[in-house]
Amino acid sequence: MRRCAFLFATLLLAGALLGCSSTQDIPKSKRTRALDAPAGDVVTATVEAVTAEGYTVESVDREAGLVTTAPKANSGMAAALGGATTTRIQALVREAEGRSRLTLTISYMQSRGAAQDVPMGIPKDDALGRYETWFSRIEKRL
Repeated sequence: MRRCAFLFATLLLAGALLGCSSTQDIPKSKRTRALDAPAGDVVTATVEAVTAEGYTVESVDREAGLVTTAPKANSGMAAALGGATTTRIQALVREAEGRSRLTLTISYMQSRGAAQDVPMGIPKDDALGRYETWFSRIEKRL
């Protein structure tokens, strides 16, 4: 009976992890969007979007086109079941010929204790959806 329970638990865990990846595993082409706006406007829109969602901006380098948030603690059922998790967003903006290219990197981390955070796997479709959500939030502010 113990063997069956162990086998069931192993299969359940494998099934949960199947198809999961970190958001950094998403190809850069899927994390990048071309925008008809100057880089400075895109940086401003990004800062406005992340702060509106409760993130603290850790750093902004307008010259380099880089915005980085501090890790934000996640809440809800996933956090309750899986332990402490955080999300951090980094945006890189490049301008060429009056257009900008915005590349986002969303990092979901799970705490393993003793200041040891590891990337958290989420389904690929879910990760793609989160990038689309963030692009929409930023584009609405342009």
